[in-house]
Amino acid sequence: MSSPPPQNPPTCSPPLSPPAARARALAAAEERARAMASSAGQTLSGAGAGAATVQADPLPFHRIINTQLTGRNGYVVAHEAMKTLLQIAENILAHPSEAKYKSVKLSNPTIKKKILEPEGAVDYLVLMGFRRGVQAFVETYLFPTSPSPTSLSSLRTGASVLSRHLTEVAQRRERADRMEVEEREAEASRKVRALLAARDDRDAVRARAEREAWVNRVREERRARGEDVDAEVRVEEAGGGDCE
Repeated sequence: MSSPPPQNPPTCSPPLSPPAARARALAAAEERARAMASSAGQTLSGAGAGAATVQADPLPFHRIINTQLTGRNGYVVAHEAMKTLLQIAENILAHPSEAKYKSVKLSNPTIKKKILEPEGAVDYLVLMGFRRGVQAFVETYLFPTSPSPTSLSSLRTGASVLSRHLTEVAQRRERADRMEVEEREAEASRKVRALLAARDDRDAVRARAEREAWVNRVREERRARGEDVDAEVRVEEAGGGDCE
């Protein structure tokens, strides 16, 4: 009877390095944002074909804020990310001809903390019209130098939605900060009470030990005088203290 052929052991892919993992996460965020924008489509508004303007659908922006930015990061992180996104958008809208406002360098520590790390922030950036590329050998998110009406509409809509949400998120963050302070104060108060209780316990133990020492001393003195050792010991006999 022939033995079964040897089986190759299962192979596992090696873990991704941090840069590779980040690149994959950014690519996934871009794909999600593109799919969201594509499914939402664009609408036209205006009196006629010549006056028509592109109007981006705000629903995908609301969805990212509700389900990702505030839904998965917490209000403190979400608030910082949203403020940064709004600043990026407003800088471009206020200075449309200045290229420096249209690039977001991934190496920037603020961008790393407030855009790359919070879930949904990159999705939002891509939905506003930014695309990943390389500028001066630095990985960067770029807004088009000569943006189309669609790109400008996405940017304006993204900024408008951020502005509408920021007030509520700021209020929720303030409440979260206040609750955190109250929790820290309550914890500090609990520690103080625990220390005071421990000190009171030590004082009580010391008082009982002193009382027992006094009682024992009085009994020894009685024994030396031939008196009744088991008679009640009065405070005056013990020389003071808390014993009765």
